[in-house]
Amino acid sequence: MLIPPRPSVSFAACSRATACIPVVRLSAALLLFAMLSATGFAAERDNGKAQHPISIMETRVYVTPNHAVMQISLFAEDLLLFDGLEPNEQDVLPATELRRGIQLHRDFLLEKISLRDVNGDRIPGNITNIAPFEIPEEGIASSELMSHSAEYTIEFPFTMPPEFLTFQQDVSDPNFIFRSEMKLAIHQAGTDITYTTTLKPGDSETHRFDWNAEPLSEDATDDEWRQWLQQRREQTLGIESYGSVYSFIYVEPAELRHELLIPLATLKTFLPLQHAAPDFVEVAEQEAVRDLIREWLQNQNPVTLNGTTVAPVVSRID
Repeated sequence: MLIPPRPSVSFAACSRATACIPVVRLSAALLLFAMLSATGFAAERDNGKAQHPISIMETRVYVTPNHAVMQISLFAEDLLLFDGLEPNEQDVLPATELRRGIQLHRDFLLEKISLRDVNGDRIPGNITNIAPFEIPEEGIASSELMSHSAEYTIEFPFTMPPEFLTFQQDVSDPNFIFRSEMKLAIHQAGTDITYTTTLKPGDSETHRFDWNAEPLSEDATDDEWRQWLQQRREQTLGIESYGSVYSFIYVEPAELRHELLIPLATLKTFLPLQHAAPDFVEVAEQEAVRDLIREWLQNQNPVTLNGTTVAPVVSRID
């Protein structure tokens, strides 16, 4: 199974006599990356004026063998929601506050938007350009912030062409009152294909890059497309995104084996996993995590053979 190293923690389960349970490949780090772009949020303010309940960002990522360039478009309202800007008594954000917020948001994005390599290590990024919105000297009313947008460009250098990159976004305020959605578009240099998805806070998307295959044109015939897709399935066992859940079932004369690949971020939505680092399960923490997952697999993965329920045996949790 073609799975990047450290970013996943995998678990497998098997049952000899007839049932086998999955393996879950988990890694707080593996499936966890994302990008951003346009935003829009809000919550009720003390003065009774309602803002938008969610920030919508649009992020475009162009990946080459040497670096990834990420362009994030967001609404000016994000500066109010996440950077602690304060409107005056007229509910207007002064020009000086807005200019301060544009600079503060640089560090916010670098912290909340992450890109990781195949080992789950975070790749440092640098903001190379900011295209701010026009700021009138009288400032901008809070109710008008959604009419203004800015664009931030982040560049991530590579030491070698990446085979896997994990994108994650954690855009929210400290109290998780204001949430976000990031529309992510990933384009590999030399190809005509753009992959798109949407990430919420804590979501990640791991994408595979093939730098040796001949690029397929958008004008390719149906037969060429089918052949290209088949080759990719054979190379990756059908795994195109490590932000998804995959289930593999093998039927053999002596056993039925079920292998399961689950992103850590997904598993944490229904299991109370405890680990200190937000992106990894350390070695000392893994046994407790295994016990929790083993119990979950045994209770949530019913198997019946010829009408008889067979208890699964968890054989491996990596």
